[in-house]
Amino acid sequence: MDDHVNWDELPSELLELIANKLSSCEDIVRFSAVSKSWKSVLSGLSEDEKPVLPPESPILFLAEQVAEGGALSCDFNDEYEEGLEEDGGDGLVGTTRGLYRLATGKTCNIELPEASGKLILGTNKGWLLTLGIDLEINLLHPLSRKQIQLPPIGAFPRHNFSLPEKDFDMFIRKVAMSSKIQSNKNLVTGSGTYSPNPLVMTIYGEGDYLGFARLGDKVWTNIEILFSIQDIAYYNGKFYAVNSQGDVFVCDIDDDYNNGGRARGTKIASCALERSTRFGQRYLVESGSGLWLVVRFCKLKYFKPPHHSIVKYRTADFSVWKLELEYSDDCSRPPSCTCTQTNNLGDEALFIGKATCLSLPSSEYIKPNCIYFTDDTWELSNCMGGGHDMGIFNMESSTIEPFYNGKFIHPISPPVWYI
Repeated sequence: MDDHVNWDELPSELLELIANKLSSCEDIVRFSAVSKSWKSVLSGLSEDEKPVLPPESPILFLAEQVAEGGALSCDFNDEYEEGLEEDGGDGLVGTTRGLYRLATGKTCNIELPEASGKLILGTNKGWLLTLGIDLEINLLHPLSRKQIQLPPIGAFPRHNFSLPEKDFDMFIRKVAMSSKIQSNKNLVTGSGTYSPNPLVMTIYGEGDYLGFARLGDKVWTNIEILFSIQDIAYYNGKFYAVNSQGDVFVCDIDDDYNNGGRARGTKIASCALERSTRFGQRYLVESGSGLWLVVRFCKLKYFKPPHHSIVKYRTADFSVWKLELEYSDDCSRPPSCTCTQTNNLGDEALFIGKATCLSLPSSEYIKPNCIYFTDDTWELSNCMGGGHDMGIFNMESSTIEPFYNGKFIHPISPPVWYI
């Protein structure tokens, strides 16, 4: 009796049934590693048919694994190390990524050359946005390695790309999507059909403008008026934005925006801040109970000459507002909004960073009334390398503890939540 089994000869229908039963990142990685045919079955599955990562299982998408000494040691209490300058940037590119699962505390590695050397932003819809030195923009599903092409940087109405190519990663700040992607099984890069076809919105450019596109569009469309935007969120059928002053806007986008229709923002609230947030960041967090406005405060450390221009940072505190939205029977009117400051998130935990922010209910591995944050201090991390400023902030005690004990420092692609 021949005990040899050719796993490549299993019927694709059987493999699809097995793949649809997978429930964890680790299982998906192991499945795709069996053979090329198994990986192709996984790539062919619609994300809507098989939710590969349930919302209750956040993944920390780690930075590229680079050569030793290829990125700065940037802990707040460390001495300054000039690894990036000495390395010249050549060691900052790698094809291997680690996926750290919060539920198990375990890390599995995947080969992902599609993300190598690129800016990575999360959507919380199972996809990542990538932007490379070629100035091309794609949505990437890291487990299936499927890509969907979006309009490039040159297709933004206010691209004015005066930054050198080596600073491409500073062009897009955040991304949000209106819905998950439902695709046919024959989807390939730059083509395919989508139902529904989600809007992809980004904060972009030196003015922090808002631009959006649907899958298949050739250009990005601007949201009128809005600039100096710090975060965006999609909630109850609308995109919302917050600027550097704490003003909250709702975005109205006509269905015929490609044919002269309007796309504009209307201010609905302003949350006054009691202290300076020059090196802080504002976030809008979508949840089942509404929207949260979060302000993150950073502590800075300045170095003496000859590194007097170098600054290190770490998160020190958060302030949170609950945004109460009331909608009119007249659909053309924007909702009214009241802001109430609070230190009680109830049974929720907020996840913020270089990904679309969201809240999740507490569980055996998610602590209630806490903020899970990753490193996204844009003004400084691009110079110093980001990834050291991560932790769990307890709203009741105002204390911070780590959720990941490793170190992945990178100026372009620090760790980001993948949900």
